[in-house]
Amino acid sequence: MKEKEKGRLFSTVAPLELSSSDDDFTPSALLPPTKSQSTANSSQRRKVLSLPRNAADRKPAAGPSRPSRGKSQRQEAPDDVAVRTSLLSLLGLSPEDLADDDEADAAETRSGEEDPEDTADRISKETMIRQRKLEDGVGKEGEAKKMRASVLESETEEEETESETELEDEDEGIPVRQPVGITIPGTEDGESDTEPETSALSLPIPVLRSSQSSQLNSEPTTQLRPAFLPTSAQSTIGALLLDPETGTQVPASINRFLRDYQRDGVRFFWNCWKEGRGGVLGDDMGLGKTIQVISFLAAITRRTGDARDADKRRKHVLKLQRRLFSSQLPPADSDSPTCLIVAPVSLVDNWARELDTWGWFEWAKYTSKMTRLEREDVVRDFRIGRLDIVLTSHDCARGDIEQLADLRWSVIFVDEAHKLKNPHSRLTEAMHRFQHGARFGMTGTAIQNSYLELWTLLDWANPGRVGRLSQWEFYVSRPLVLGQSSDATVSQKSRMETVKRGLVERLLPGMFLRRTKEIIKGQLPKKTDNVVFCRLTERQTAVYKLFLQHPDVDIIIKHAEPCECGSKKSRGECHHKFLTTSDPWSNGVLKYMSLFVKLSNHVALLYPSEHDTPDQRIRNRGYVEYLTEHFIDERELWRAPVVQYEPTLCGKWEVLSTFLKAWKEEGDSKVLIFSKSVKLLDILQTFVEQAAYEFCRLDGKVPAEKRMDEVDSFNTDPNVFIFLISTLAGGVGLNLTAANKVVIFDPNWNPAHDLQAMDRAYRIGQNRDVTVYRLLGAGSLEELVYARQLYKQAQMRIAYEGSDQRRYWAGVQGYRVKQGELFGIQNIFSLHETGLVVKSSIEKRLTEDFCWVLENVHTEMELEGLDMDDSEKGNQNALHFLLEEDSATHLPHEPSHPANENISNLKQKRKRSLEHDQLDAFLDSRKIHTHLNEEVLSRSAIDAERLKAERKAKRSKTLAPADDSWIPRRATKLPAQVFQDRLAMLEELGGADPDEPLGMDTVKKFVEMSANKQKRILAKIDRMIAAKKKVLPSEVILPSRLPF
Repeated sequence: MKEKEKGRLFSTVAPLELSSSDDDFTPSALLPPTKSQSTANSSQRRKVLSLPRNAADRKPAAGPSRPSRGKSQRQEAPDDVAVRTSLLSLLGLSPEDLADDDEADAAETRSGEEDPEDTADRISKETMIRQRKLEDGVGKEGEAKKMRASVLESETEEEETESETELEDEDEGIPVRQPVGITIPGTEDGESDTEPETSALSLPIPVLRSSQSSQLNSEPTTQLRPAFLPTSAQSTIGALLLDPETGTQVPASINRFLRDYQRDGVRFFWNCWKEGRGGVLGDDMGLGKTIQVISFLAAITRRTGDARDADKRRKHVLKLQRRLFSSQLPPADSDSPTCLIVAPVSLVDNWARELDTWGWFEWAKYTSKMTRLEREDVVRDFRIGRLDIVLTSHDCARGDIEQLADLRWSVIFVDEAHKLKNPHSRLTEAMHRFQHGARFGMTGTAIQNSYLELWTLLDWANPGRVGRLSQWEFYVSRPLVLGQSSDATVSQKSRMETVKRGLVERLLPGMFLRRTKEIIKGQLPKKTDNVVFCRLTERQTAVYKLFLQHPDVDIIIKHAEPCECGSKKSRGECHHKFLTTSDPWSNGVLKYMSLFVKLSNHVALLYPSEHDTPDQRIRNRGYVEYLTEHFIDERELWRAPVVQYEPTLCGKWEVLSTFLKAWKEEGDSKVLIFSKSVKLLDILQTFVEQAAYEFCRLDGKVPAEKRMDEVDSFNTDPNVFIFLISTLAGGVGLNLTAANKVVIFDPNWNPAHDLQAMDRAYRIGQNRDVTVYRLLGAGSLEELVYARQLYKQAQMRIAYEGSDQRRYWAGVQGYRVKQGELFGIQNIFSLHETGLVVKSSIEKRLTEDFCWVLENVHTEMELEGLDMDDSEKGNQNALHFLLEEDSATHLPHEPSHPANENISNLKQKRKRSLEHDQLDAFLDSRKIHTHLNEEVLSRSAIDAERLKAERKAKRSKTLAPADDSWIPRRATKLPAQVFQDRLAMLEELGGADPDEPLGMDTVKKFVEMSANKQKRILAKIDRMIAAKKKVLPSEVILPSRLPF
């Protein structure tokens, strides 16, 4: 056989290595070397590939990272300069673009108290290091570790214990039995955020070793895969040509079932692979990431789509073995590309099933459930070229990285790639050790907590191309988080806009592709995401306040204050190092955070239960003793059995019970109730049983083989009204489209968990509108949890879309001197009885935007036809008439604003979701605040215009002559009298309520309008003001420039 060219596209792809002279680096530097360059660069490539990828072996970054106190900053090494140059080149920036020209910015430090979320991360890393030291001392017990890993992979995931928090989730995933049923071609996916489903019109195919797949040869060569029946339109679709020069294409048998956006995903993989770089597919869950990967693999392995592909590799190897010794066989990727797929253990079988459904691939599984000899057989088969694809799990790949790292992979896919978010985890370090292959990640949640998680994924896919971690933090993360603060300076906002544009328009398109469910919204029903702020009951509030006065909480809150002994040390470093339990005060932060989350839901969660560990049981007994000591006159009311069955200790149950009653009366509604606590599910089950509702339940203790029985019962039995589900055990991998109501009883620190839970009902196959209700303990720690969710979701939209998000919060994540209302111990251990933090922050920002529009929007337009006629003047609410004016009166050629149109649609959704009079009356009578989550996260057009005006004002001030002489210019801000007149007129038209003539609904509606509609309304207002003052229209102040 003639040897293939060494410069072929599926040859080894080395990590990027730049020299210090690469100042003019361009993406073309990543193109595969030509044949003439291949030999010259081979030794350099081996040098690059031999570099260890462990975090400990990487050189620390210099330059932009801030130096440690008391240490001089070292000079940048050439490779540091190279990766920094690469990052700035991709962003389209120069170091001067991000220069700190603001003294406040230059003085920014991270001094101050540590945020508990940072504390949790630090403790997690310290625990990881200690665990490694213990494991490294085991000696020659490697095989025993493998056996333990096998057990851990196969067992059903347990619920999160009371001592754990949801600040960071490092679990590998939950094995879930897959439902048997029909799915729509083109939507199959293979991860928890893109659900595992069976292929359309087929049952699960038994997972076979590649050596057992020869039976496929008996099938006729005309049989196609997939074997779906195409529509008349699909039958006319041919192959998807990716490269005319090489003839690379996705076979027609697959392409006819792909949607357009999925074809774009295949092109993304191809372009990255062709140009020698990796990438991340960040599609939303449920969009079919798995089928996009399989289509790409079918293209590069030259699949025809019929049975001619069966056993192609085995036949080729058999011919070679007839004339060559095993040691003489060419590398595995010499004749065709090879692939490694690393997925959660619960999804390995799903990948195998999808591979057999969509093509004739030769694959084998490599998992910890297999014996060592079986895994060695798979490696041997791969080395001699018998396998296209090897499927393995995260845990197995991490444990067997020595056996897998040097194999000749052409391409590596990591499913659930957000598991690599921690650059110091063993999984991430193991994935960096692969010496061959283009790297691709797949995840719907690339950013969960911070922008640094995005760097981890991009750095794994393209080593060295996006700079070092400290450089990414300086050039990307820092400008974005500082600029999003409501207290951000003009310089900080400007730098944020510069970085945001570079990230979204230049850096990400070449290595990151993300689409949301908006792309298929026409194929899905409507989803309404309501947030309900449930007030704590009187007894619940009393207990919450009692524990805020606990001596341990007092020690934690005051740990940074000067010690009263006069030593000039902080209390936490001097006479108050320990809690009443003799534990260090820092160990109590997470425990008491968990305590107050429990109190936000039900007081009974403090009491010991069968789910507790011995340490938790001791701790909970201490809580109960403290509680009963302070309510000694009511001791009988606080006995465990009484507390558990007492609904007056749970403010959320009063709301939920009313909702359930109304939904039951509708007759056809079904409800999913999610909680992250098994103890709370027990309490909810008690309440549900008392109300005599039929229900099912699923948590981590339900065996995998019985989970689908519960799912089938809920989906098919019309008498089953409620499904109680653990967020972690049932938040992924389940198809529950029989439900049209979803209740998130207690929110998670990580918004991705709640979003995944909602999508159990809102997914392909749902034919009814889905209404989601998130229940929050108003004023408690849970409201802060939700506020941080909003903060993190805003981060996602900024990084993914470059969205202009409203700056609701002053706090900055990770900056101890900028904790604001979101971060820090003081905010965590507090209770807002009279006001809602989220509501007040949102209303404050909307009011600022409203006032800015009145103060700055100029109305240069003809006033003819803008007089209010008699019918308008007689309207009881003229302002409402203005805001709801007929679209036919809009300005000609007015550009539509998608965000505002979506808001209008969302309001209609909310009206439909709360159409039941009983629910409306109940919420109003209890003064329970609700809002739509999507409204809070909607794009703000005003922020961009405000920044333009601030920049202009700053430039004008900078350019002002020293002698105060001034060239006449038109002011950007209207005279104060105009603002006062406009506000007075709006209040006059607003309604009969003198205390609140406008109302927040009116303010919100006005702020969310398009710029042209705001301008038109203000023009009418200005005309009315002029008429009221008996001033001619030509004398009305109408500046000539509109900042919008």
